[in-house]
Amino acid sequence: MTTASFHFYNGHQNATAVIVVVCSAISLYNALELLLLILTTFHVYRGLYFSSLVAASAGIILYVLGFLFEYFKLAPEAVGIAVDTLGWTLMVTGQSVVLYSRLGIVMGEGHRRGRVLRAVKWMIILDALIFHTMTTVVVFGAHFSTSPFYTAYTAIEKIQMTAFTLQEFILSGLISTTCCRSCARGGGPSSSRRLPRTRTPGPRSARRSASCTSCLVSM
Repeated sequence: MTTASFHFYNGHQNATAVIVVVCSAISLYNALELLLLILTTFHVYRGLYFSSLVAASAGIILYVLGFLFEYFKLAPEAVGIAVDTLGWTLMVTGQSVVLYSRLGIVMGEGHRRGRVLRAVKWMIILDALIFHTMTTVVVFGAHFSTSPFYTAYTAIEKIQMTAFTLQEFILSGLISTTCCRSCARGGGPSSSRRLPRTRTPGPRSARRSASCTSCLVSM
């Protein structure tokens, strides 16, 4: 996550420095392009989906800048750590909220929808509070304190990466399975009721394919 176990730039050109610059440039370009697309595509700048997209994109920018501050020593180390830690939080949890905002549309109506959405919401909140808080503490401790913090950071980093990966698998799995069930029934997500549905003659497979396309477009 940070440069706690990473060698800083020492003034000499090497493969590591080139990789850092190239990957950072690609990340910044993609994040800025995505922000521009968001601002030019949305007509109303509010809502959970819009806010989470902006937060996740801004998180990429902050994370890259903070990492560059640390690696090239462009700012005090504490500043770089604070910036990339904030970016990491926005990037990871922001992306989870993006998927959560789409899940409510895909699942449609019903009692099960409410229970699933509540469970997912609290999963995201608790994961963010527990793992981002622990990681922030041990990251600063690993840089400015004794070796026990570095040992704790090494362990907690692996734990939080595993937890956030499982969280993304759960969210993506819920969306994918819900869409597949809708396609199997020949229907679409709840949002498809607000979209014009074209009835064209053809075999059932063609209508089912159109339904799957509608499901994917709505996401």
